[in-house]
Amino acid sequence: MWVDVAVATPAALEAMRATPSARDAPGVAALLRERKKHRKYGATVDAVGGCFRAGVMERFGAVGDDMEALVRGACWDLDRDRGEADWAFTAPSQVTYYMQHIVLAGVMADAAMVDAAIEADIYQRDAGRRGGG
Repeated sequence: MWVDVAVATPAALEAMRATPSARDAPGVAALLRERKKHRKYGATVDAVGGCFRAGVMERFGAVGDDMEALVRGACWDLDRDRGEADWAFTAPSQVTYYMQHIVLAGVMADAAMVDAAIEADIYQRDAGRRGGG
């Protein structure tokens, strides 16, 4: 199996102009990125004999069909035991349980990236305070 991952933004021009638009439906940007990845890698993976999945998630949490299929294939869609310590009504199945963790991790990573970008001193304004001259 070959997997290529990406985070797409629903604010991208292509996603906003799509039909339906990313303004109207979640997952549009993920679907568009997924299609690009399949065009890019599909023939090569087919030629070497394999399966390709585009692990795409949008900023803010929507996931592409391939990402869902990847998780579903890894953990199956079995019901979780209500006796598990972390069982919750929002994640009664294996897929929803693991997908919640994946989406939370993606959203938190995106937030960390945005925070790092905001904090970046691209104009070296703090260089004098740090002793950099």
